[in-house]
Amino acid sequence: MRRAKRKIAECLIIFFIISSLPFLIHKISGEGFITSANQGDVVDQEQTQATSSGSVICHPYWIAQSFKPTLPILTRVEVRLQKFNDISTDVTLIIRDNLTGKNLTYTSVSSSLITHTPSWIEFDFPDIEIEPGKTYYIICKTDGGDWPHRHLYKWSCSDLDPYPHGQTHCSVDGGKSWQSDKAYAKKDQCFRTYGMEKEKNNPPERPQKPTGPNSGEVGIAYTYTTSSLDPDGDRIYYLFDWGDGNESEWIGPYESGEMVSVSHTWNREGNYTVRVRAMDEHGATSEWSDSLSVSVPILQQKNVEIEKLMEELFHGMIRWWNAFLISLRDNFF
Repeated sequence: MRRAKRKIAECLIIFFIISSLPFLIHKISGEGFITSANQGDVVDQEQTQATSSGSVICHPYWIAQSFKPTLPILTRVEVRLQKFNDISTDVTLIIRDNLTGKNLTYTSVSSSLITHTPSWIEFDFPDIEIEPGKTYYIICKTDGGDWPHRHLYKWSCSDLDPYPHGQTHCSVDGGKSWQSDKAYAKKDQCFRTYGMEKEKNNPPERPQKPTGPNSGEVGIAYTYTTSSLDPDGDRIYYLFDWGDGNESEWIGPYESGEMVSVSHTWNREGNYTVRVRAMDEHGATSEWSDSLSVSVPILQQKNVEIEKLMEELFHGMIRWWNAFLISLRDNFF
């Protein structure tokens, strides 16, 4: 009986530990490091030295750190923050490519996630495309706080110029203007940026051979149909080559696998080949499809010309016969 109770207790303990792991991993990693599940990204830029008490964040004091990414996709940012006294407003992190420009993205974290000891706080936002080697700015602000009474946040930093690709910037008027003078030239905030390479974009598959009439007449519109599949599920545009020196414009977009029908009129007799290619919404193009041969014969036009000639000949003979009868009457009667 005791052995059975011990087994039950062991199972309950194991269950509790396993069920708690996701929460523990989500909340804490290292020194109060708040993070989320692995996103498949990697650290791109970082500055982790903290040699001063930190830069003040409270309204209207904003702090920014410039950086130069090496990866084309920015996925999230971590900064080292600390709460002082009873400030309770959220902290907002903004990404810009100009200190006074538009926000490229932004997100906020609750004051409840920031402790009274320095902690790495994650700001996770929808992935954005950025230009490697270009200067960007991490801006932190809050709408509350009271500087004289020290109800504020501090962003850990170093005065030893540890990060060679950027520096600290300060605004004392809510982001309207920024100070970037010598006082901040060797100052860098504690931050990490995460990024990833762009996912490879695959072109659409070679479109199906166009289907439609393989013969026709001059001046009449005929409709041809095709489709393609995109391996990435992207929307697709189509370009038809009509074989007479004319091409359609890029038509679309259509969903992957959706049938598309386009009409064309040939203005001269001849033999033509109709083919089509596909392009996804990112600009990747497929190979040309197999060609469909279309004949616009001249036989019918020649028949019309012969009929017209025979009609003119018949009327000519009638006129000649009438003239002959009139001449015969005048000479013999």
